[in-house]
Amino acid sequence: MLLAMGWAVIQSSRMVYSSAACEQLDDLDKEVSASDKLLYIQLRDWLELNGSDWLKWQFSERINNHGGILQFHTSRNHRSPSVWSFMQFISEQSSGSYGVVFVHDDEENNGRTSNDFSQSFRVWRILDGQITEHADPLFSPFSSTNAFEV
Repeated sequence: MLLAMGWAVIQSSRMVYSSAACEQLDDLDKEVSASDKLLYIQLRDWLELNGSDWLKWQFSERINNHGGILQFHTSRNHRSPSVWSFMQFISEQSSGSYGVVFVHDDEENNGRTSNDFSQSFRVWRILDGQITEHADPLFSPFSSTNAFEV
């Protein structure tokens, strides 16, 4: 069984601010805002074309002082490439986007790697246009007979 839950902040790169003078900030804010809106359109288009009943998501373009907040989750009986293709899409759209996805895949025993992660959660990080995999020290290995089917 595959269970994945994650969040991401969808935004264009903020590198233009690193060397900007104060008098440029208003114009840069407008450029970055326009770039973000384009990313939001691309995200919604991708989800429309590639989404499935198995991938649930909620996207907030603006909430208080933050924007581009995406929450998503899936539960499948068997492994599916949908979560990874979704993360790949996010990472490729902009190096400014970032997030984490917690994945448990009970079929992750010597398939993708030589390690048995079938009793572990793995954390996938999206940052600087890259996806990296990490161990999860909080739920791995499963150690609760009350919370997890053992």
